[in-house]
Amino acid sequence: MFAQMSDIGKLIKQEESYNLEFKSTFSWNIKENKVDKGLKFTVMKTIVGFMNSNGGTLIIGVDDNHKVVGMSLDYRSNWKQNKDGFLMDFRNSLEQLIGVTNYNKYVSVSFATVEEKEICIVKVGKSLDPIFVEKDNRKVLCVRLDNKTEPLDDPEEIAQYIDDNWK
Repeated sequence: MFAQMSDIGKLIKQEESYNLEFKSTFSWNIKENKVDKGLKFTVMKTIVGFMNSNGGTLIIGVDDNHKVVGMSLDYRSNWKQNKDGFLMDFRNSLEQLIGVTNYNKYVSVSFATVEEKEICIVKVGKSLDPIFVEKDNRKVLCVRLDNKTEPLDDPEEIAQYIDDNWK
């Protein structure tokens, strides 16, 4: 994944961009101090956005100000209350919101320790086909626009994006 730990440190110091995104947590709302399933969708939306663009790296456990938060809150908030439970929850979210066949060959998950805290590094490749994420029982096409992920709502815009990127 990364040649050295210093590479991860350099990545964390970079600004969010078209192919780099930071998320403080996967499922724990730090402000409200509780599990927030909406955060899981936000992470999945980012992964889909990378898949539908040119790929990218999502780092969970680092906030937008480059502060290392770590994974401990996410580890404690799953049913097993550990890293294994987090991985199961993460994969389950990928399967439910994106689909099993859609993520296996495009998403790899690894972990690193920075400032004595574990972070999760999600490397995402560009998909060979458009990928949709499920929200409120409908499929949504999400794409990266500069340093954020946005849904495309207009059918003509979606068709044009698909034509421009996959046909």
